[in-house]
Amino acid sequence: MTPSSIIRFFLILASLTDSGWAQGRAADYERAATLRERLSGKVFRDRVEPQWIGESNAFWYHVRTGPETHAYVVVDPAVPEQRPLFDHAELAATLGATIGKSLTADQLPFRRLDVADDLSTITFHLVEGSFQYTLPKGPLTQVPPPEGAAANGTTAKILPAPREARRRGPSTEIAFHNQTEDTLRLYWLGDVDAPTPYGRIEPGKRLEQHTYGGHVWMVKDVSASIVGVFEATDRPGLAVIDGSWNPSLARIGKDAAVIATAAIAAPRKPILPTSSGVRRSSMIM
Repeated sequence: MTPSSIIRFFLILASLTDSGWAQGRAADYERAATLRERLSGKVFRDRVEPQWIGESNAFWYHVRTGPETHAYVVVDPAVPEQRPLFDHAELAATLGATIGKSLTADQLPFRRLDVADDLSTITFHLVEGSFQYTLPKGPLTQVPPPEGAAANGTTAKILPAPREARRRGPSTEIAFHNQTEDTLRLYWLGDVDAPTPYGRIEPGKRLEQHTYGGHVWMVKDVSASIVGVFEATDRPGLAVIDGSWNPSLARIGKDAAVIATAAIAAPRKPILPTSSGVRRSSMIM
């Protein structure tokens, strides 16, 4: 074999090898790119975020046990022991009877859970209100709404006019309940002069929106008149839109008078509330 033939042989070999490696790398990248999609909804019990109990070394945590199921577990290294934080089946039955819903032990609809330092009680928050449960077997009692709650059941802070958020608190949720005969539109006021649309609320329906404490939300009717402005509290809250919101000229701005005049000019006729609703977001636990 001549020297030129040897050179040509190695050049051909190198080109074939590079091509093979390139194809292999592309396949690897493709598999890696689809890994999250292929594993989505198939990996559970993979995360522990300890919530420390008082000054002890014990903690509790919330764990996903399936695509739509979850549980609450307490761990005490001093025993050592890992056990359910409470009797899930017992609480599901008691709570379901209280709020008139069928609940299962592995799908308790808590929006937030607080545990007493001595593990004597748990306090949890739902769209229907807040409840306290004495461990281990009850009783279950409803926590009164916060002072200043509106007559129509609204627990979110009612604002007299649109404005932007003045703080960003913890992750929370507002349930917007449309008790008018109109389809309403929901807006987040990240920029008061350019509200961000976040969906519609059909008459009699409820939309549960994830947010942060201090963030401000505005609701308009089909004629673009404002029918409610609400600030999220740190705990999950309810915003009832029934035509009772009263606008104010408190906001200083080019469109303040227009906003107030338009809202006053189009009062909404309330309708009976309904228990049906639309869920927008998942649990924040």
